[in-house]
Amino acid sequence: MRDLIAAGVTPSTFDAAEEAGLLAVTPSSVEFAHPVYASAVRAGIPAGIRRRLHRQLADVTTDPDERARQLATGTVEPDAAIAVELSEAADRLRARGAPERAAELHDRAAELTPPEASVARARRRLAAARCWFDSGDYAAAGTAADLVAAELTGEVRGEALLLRASVDWGADDLDQAVAAAERGLAAVPPDTLLAGRIHAHLSVFRETPEPARQHAEAATRLLSGSEEDRPLLTGVLLLLFYHEIRAGRPVRTELLERALEWEGDEPSWLAGTVPPIWWKAIDEHERARVRLHRMLSWAVDRGDEPSQHEILTHLGEAEILAGRWAEAEAAIRAARELGEQLGTGLVGESWLAGLLAAHRGDLVEASQIAEAGPRRADKSGDAWSRRINLQLAAFVALSAGRMSEAAAAYADVATSVDALGLVEPLALRFEADWAEACVGAGDLDTAAAALDRLAARHRRLPRPWTMLGLARGHALLASARGVDPSAALDELATARAAVPPDVLPLDRARCLLTAGVVCRRTRRKRAAREALSAAALEFSALGAAAFEIRTREELSRIGGRPPAPQHLTATEERVARLAAQGATNRAIAAALFLSPKTVEANLARIYRKLGIASRAELGAAMASIPPR
Repeated sequence: MRDLIAAGVTPSTFDAAEEAGLLAVTPSSVEFAHPVYASAVRAGIPAGIRRRLHRQLADVTTDPDERARQLATGTVEPDAAIAVELSEAADRLRARGAPERAAELHDRAAELTPPEASVARARRRLAAARCWFDSGDYAAAGTAADLVAAELTGEVRGEALLLRASVDWGADDLDQAVAAAERGLAAVPPDTLLAGRIHAHLSVFRETPEPARQHAEAATRLLSGSEEDRPLLTGVLLLLFYHEIRAGRPVRTELLERALEWEGDEPSWLAGTVPPIWWKAIDEHERARVRLHRMLSWAVDRGDEPSQHEILTHLGEAEILAGRWAEAEAAIRAARELGEQLGTGLVGESWLAGLLAAHRGDLVEASQIAEAGPRRADKSGDAWSRRINLQLAAFVALSAGRMSEAAAAYADVATSVDALGLVEPLALRFEADWAEACVGAGDLDTAAAALDRLAARHRRLPRPWTMLGLARGHALLASARGVDPSAALDELATARAAVPPDVLPLDRARCLLTAGVVCRRTRRKRAAREALSAAALEFSALGAAAFEIRTREELSRIGGRPPAPQHLTATEERVARLAAQGATNRAIAAALFLSPKTVEANLARIYRKLGIASRAELGAAMASIPPR
């Protein structure tokens, strides 16, 4: 209302319309009572008069963003000063997390830029394209970048091609991203800050470790000393740290620490996921989750949907590794929804969905994803996609007991890793499973070679998963070779005890399964039954159905009578009978005046005493125990 009064419009002007119910007038605003009225009024105003009204409002408003909006609508001819105002307002909107509105203003600023200022116009188109990219409109961002790259040469062309590469990267088209960035690098002088920025992005886009490391080094050299590029240099340090590890060089954690110190409160936009990738690789899952949730909040506040998509996929993997499968499912679902909106290839989220399904024992769904993944990767030529889907197919086959098939698929994974020159494939954990599959298939020499590869990784970078994997492999191989497995079983027990229960719960349970299998094969029936019964409990608690089934099958192979159930206390018997009747933990707690946690603890003891692993078995077990 204040702006209308400043424009010479008095409040009484609206009295008749307000009385007729067409307008709602308050001390601070005038609004149409219905959008149809607004549409009808706007349609009846001649275009010239409407533009003049917008210019009049622009002249009296005190809000710079509102003034820019009015100028954008009310200006027809090119005007350099107005174009600057619109660009500045667009920058403010982008910073406030409104990239779509910012893109529209940048586009309008480009339209109002005089023809002779071709570079300024191109830069405003690029600014619009960056905002479209932030909003997730890859098509609009890519089209705008292509137009600028085709029109100009030199640095502006380099910037446009770099943006084009970022769009391709966001759409999971790695080969096109590298090609566009390399064209951009060729378009600019080699010793410039822009060249350093393109090198920085190429260190993200290039999958081969050594070339990626070289790009990171070049970016570090060219960007050092540029205060403007300090956030980018922070990301480059993270990338240098990451690629040195992948190339098999010594781990320089000082690079990571320096980069985290430089970041401050805002994660690196270029390589902010490197720290959680590293922490996932060394099984510090809680630290990875905290970082990823902080990054996700930051990306949501900025309206940066591509970053949200990437962060959610990493979060899904972290939750799978930590055994938090409900949380993993939620993150993967959110990543898929964003991926569909963004038009990505849905590569990472599909692979994670298949991996989660395999962990849960839904091998039909996991197999379908595993079969579709390599076909899609072969069609696109995406080596990374092919590699992770091969690993998924191998894990599904292993989970289903198809050992020869699993061994062949893991061999293909190893070949792909070696062809890439990937000395330390941080996210790929396959050697222990490869060894297990080879033992199951009777190929003991390849099993030993797989364990040698894992031992080299463990020497270079000891981690809980490498320790557990080596212990499992050594026990299985010793048993298969007919060697006394006592030392290997001791190693297995020591390794499992060294890893806390909330770190790698599936791997820890698989250690019990391995111990049970080895003890059964060497006729240590009591030890086998104890290990397998404990493994079944842990798999059941996790929801790892396929591994629980395998464990039950192993239990059924143990000859002789199982030990008599241990005596249940009165409270345990009451809990057991209610649970066998289908009562929930909460209902049992209410009936017996216990806490739900106490009910859970009682059930765990009951399962152990009865030698069972789930509620489904309680009915039969309790039927053989006479009531008190």
